[in-house]
Amino acid sequence: MAGRYPKVTALRVLEGNREHRPLPKDEPQFAPGVPEMPPSLDADAREEWERVVPELVALNLVTPINRSALEVMCRTFGAWRRSMKALESGKLGAREYANKRRECKEHVETLRQYQIQFGLTPSAKVRLNGAGKPADTGDSLDRLLARRKKA
Repeated sequence: MAGRYPKVTALRVLEGNREHRPLPKDEPQFAPGVPEMPPSLDADAREEWERVVPELVALNLVTPINRSALEVMCRTFGAWRRSMKALESGKLGAREYANKRRECKEHVETLRQYQIQFGLTPSAKVRLNGAGKPADTGDSLDRLLARRKKA
């Protein structure tokens, strides 16, 4: 399948459904809740988890079913940070430096793809209605849609 991945309905609602296409009524609804942080995350990955997951939960953009995707995103962040620290150390030879730069670029691209999926890029944040005002964590999709219709 070529082209963009479809956005989840909650993200389309938060962005204002700019394309004015009908919102799907049969999108699977997963049990609400906070994904449990995998215990094996390193310090950098844990820091990223603790930074992004509460925000995503508050906006109803993740549930426990998203744990593995969040884990990969946070582990990628940790790998990128380790590569950056190695580059900044000034202790690498020319070949090692080139390899770490390539690694950093690969990590950034993977991280960017996950951030887009979760609506975490700057352009995605700007498109969210009421950015900076997270929804109540108990909001259902129906309540988000009702609130969107009032606006």
